[in-house]
Amino acid sequence: TARHAVTRQPDSAQQRAGARPDGRDRARGGCVQACARTEGDFRNPPPRDGRRHRGRVRPAPQALYQGQQPEQRNLKTTGVNGVAATMRTDIGKKRKQNEDAAWFDEKRGVFVVADGMGGHLAGEVASGMAIDAVRKMAARHKKPSIDQIKKTVLGAHERIYQRAQGNAECAGMGTTLSMLCRGAGYIYIAHVGDSRIYRLRGGRMEQLTQDHSLVGELVRAGILTAEEARTHPRRNIITRALGTEGDNTPDLLAADLQPGDRFLLCTDGLTGMVRDDEIERTLLDSQTADEAADRLIQMALDAGGSDNVTLILCTGEEGKPWKQD
Repeated sequence: TARHAVTRQPDSAQQRAGARPDGRDRARGGCVQACARTEGDFRNPPPRDGRRHRGRVRPAPQALYQGQQPEQRNLKTTGVNGVAATMRTDIGKKRKQNEDAAWFDEKRGVFVVADGMGGHLAGEVASGMAIDAVRKMAARHKKPSIDQIKKTVLGAHERIYQRAQGNAECAGMGTTLSMLCRGAGYIYIAHVGDSRIYRLRGGRMEQLTQDHSLVGELVRAGILTAEEARTHPRRNIITRALGTEGDNTPDLLAADLQPGDRFLLCTDGLTGMVRDDEIERTLLDSQTADEAADRLIQMALDAGGSDNVTLILCTGEEGKPWKQD
């Protein structure tokens, strides 16, 4: 499929020229070229708050998705020691392929989503490579440290970048990555891009990650409101992604884990279509993780389904079901 390259002049020190053919721009030097996935590029493998840090940056999975199928995948819901977790993805109503990827392993407490970019399946290659790096980390380290998590993210960035540099068909590809690792009384988060991780605690949902996007920076600077950002004409520009040039440093967050905590990891195919207050209400009203996941996917589709949508829902504490009494 023919794709057009777009060159964009910098808007600020953090925005460099470039655009992804599917409509989401990546601020980077140079233009994004047409991409294609060659056979064998990537094979689906077998089945305390506020402390942020930045750094340059195979177990049998309980559930796995790396997207080629056009239909919604009602992926396996699993439970380990009573922990509820489930994952869903849908190609949406406008895309020709699904470039999202996601994986979790409840036993090791690792959950991750990625949203690839680059056009004609190259985005799928990038997101798949990021997920594969996390899977390998989980196989090597039962409870990874924050340094091991950082090293994994940086390693994934380097491998994706080198693949893009060495393969003209994958030039310009990149991916977001949002990963949560659960420990005994704590969580670690690594995050690059505009996918998100939310925590539901005490009946209130809070976004734990910060969007690496132009509108995200404008909201944090007080120039835009969150509502204005939702419809801003440049809301598709992201300022950080694995595998691309420029600033790709991951945000690293350590936070406490309390009884009853529940978590949502999702790509912007959900948050771009469904408001945070609607997501919160759905999570609170649903009796099970499965019910909540199905409802959220359908809400994104009903709102237009303009992008691939992928999510993982999980409880934060072993032995606790999704719905608290």
